[in-house]
Amino acid sequence: MASPGARFLAGVLDTLALVVALALAQLVLPRMSVTLAGTLAMALTAAYFIPACGPLGKGRTPGKRALGIRVAAARGGTLSYGASAIRWLVSLGVALPLLVVVASFERGAPLGSLAAMAIALPVLFIVIVDSYLLCVNRPSFQSLHDLAAGSVVVRAAHGGEVPSAPLGRAHYAGMALACLVTTVAFAQGYGWFRVVGPRAIELLRARSALLASGAVLQVLPSTNYATAGADTTWYVVVFATLAARARGEDEANDHRRAFLCALARRAPLTFRSAEVDAAVSFAPGSVETPPVVTYLAQMDLTPAACAQTKAKY
Repeated sequence: MASPGARFLAGVLDTLALVVALALAQLVLPRMSVTLAGTLAMALTAAYFIPACGPLGKGRTPGKRALGIRVAAARGGTLSYGASAIRWLVSLGVALPLLVVVASFERGAPLGSLAAMAIALPVLFIVIVDSYLLCVNRPSFQSLHDLAAGSVVVRAAHGGEVPSAPLGRAHYAGMALACLVTTVAFAQGYGWFRVVGPRAIELLRARSALLASGAVLQVLPSTNYATAGADTTWYVVVFATLAARARGEDEANDHRRAFLCALARRAPLTFRSAEVDAAVSFAPGSVETPPVVTYLAQMDLTPAACAQTKAKY
């Protein structure tokens, strides 16, 4: 039988191959949304795993081939394409519904907690049970996606059927407890991310646009909030490096303000009524005289104030 360790290492190798493929795809389509990138990633994994685990690859993905293991039918022989598709659907394709949650954030209208839980929790439960079975379901080490597809992962030289044994009741209790903990954690975590998420996505888009201009070398923005009773205070923290040339500190400060105004213009929701703390520096040699001040706190980045800036981004 293939051990969980061998399966894990094979999965790491296959994941690396898929990451490279997805990175190449993003070079062709650099402005993909998160939802589109997720959909493309799902399509790539399906095209990668289903044929390889079926008759075409005879149960061997490149990662499994490197570790000397393969996917086989539990009763012996090669897995059919249909069974291979079921195996992919339960192991990776199960994440497809999560794209609905991601898309709602990109639209700026995140799903409510109950709707998000109805979509995400079944996915998380399947992942938990799948991972748990992979570790404890001896001697076959069949995980949930193996049981659904009637498959098993064996050493390359193995032939014939694979013995199995029923799980004890304690394992079912353990899986139920893990699912309960996940439910509580998701309810709390999603409530926080539903508030912060739209702003974080807006900041990432603004960051990408500014980096594409070539005048900004590095941007590390983040947003968070603090509550006191019914009052909420938003914070935006920015670390950035500019490539623009400046003749002295006054012009350097104009560039800093113009950069932050450009960021605020591209992320209006994030900067609305927010306290801004920014550390904006320049690449070596960009400023003729060494800049004195690089840290700016609680700046006025309203449209009226930004209209008076001299440098433009």
